[in-house]
Amino acid sequence: MADLKTLKLRINSIKKTQKITKAMKMVAASKLRKAREAAEESRSYSEGFKDLLLSHKGPVDSTVTARNIVCGVEKPKSILLVLVTSDRGLCGGLNANLVRFTAKKIRELEAQNYKVKVWCVGKKGYDQLKTGYADNIINNQTGYSSCPINYQGAQNLADQLVKLFYQEEADICDVIYPTFKSAIAQEITEGRLFPCEINGEAEVKEEVQFDYEPKKEELLEEIVIKNIAVQLFQAFMETFASEQGARMSAMDNAVNNCTELVKKLNLIYNRTRQAKITTELVEIISAAESI
Repeated sequence: MADLKTLKLRINSIKKTQKITKAMKMVAASKLRKAREAAEESRSYSEGFKDLLLSHKGPVDSTVTARNIVCGVEKPKSILLVLVTSDRGLCGGLNANLVRFTAKKIRELEAQNYKVKVWCVGKKGYDQLKTGYADNIINNQTGYSSCPINYQGAQNLADQLVKLFYQEEADICDVIYPTFKSAIAQEITEGRLFPCEINGEAEVKEEVQFDYEPKKEELLEEIVIKNIAVQLFQAFMETFASEQGARMSAMDNAVNNCTELVKKLNLIYNRTRQAKITTELVEIISAAESI
């Protein structure tokens, strides 16, 4: 039979935990609205930048310094994966799913004889991935997916990635991050940062037309590097919105679980208390009869 004092302490402990999870749910819900709006509004800008790059049809002029990062190398040997996760936990399986996807990607690329490197953005992704893939991780940075998110952080990271390309440390670079769909649904997205593969074969929206001043070839290098920063900034926005949605959903489930557990423990407590009272009454009656 469970001890009444132990049951009471456990019930009180769960109630305190419920208050904490309920408060975290409310905080996440308050952040989610602004984060969702910011992520959705920035999508049109990032998609527009992709269309701007894809509108460049035909071969790239050999005099353009960005030709390598645009068209890539002839035989790529190394691939850099930029994994964007959150810095804080308690957001369900969001980070675990991203790490699982990245680990599978690493195994697939290594099976194709690529040298795979990982650049972790976010504490939780690094903490989970370093267990089995510490040799693949070349850097870990935090704070990019936290609020407030600023474009300068994305620009600084883009500059570092471009530097790795020109130093022949990475031939291809992909970014992996969660795309916000709803509070209970986040979709893992993998996007190409470089090379941009401007070869005229990609489909471009017919209504999209751009005028360049000066010529597009002269602007290409700046546009390509700018696009990397824009796509990274979008990844940070999507990650922050996904984190808040996942945390709100996880804390809501935690609150419900606490409520159910308290009900079960209260039932056990009442039954134990009643059984103890009954036992004491039987003992008193038995003692009185024996006299």
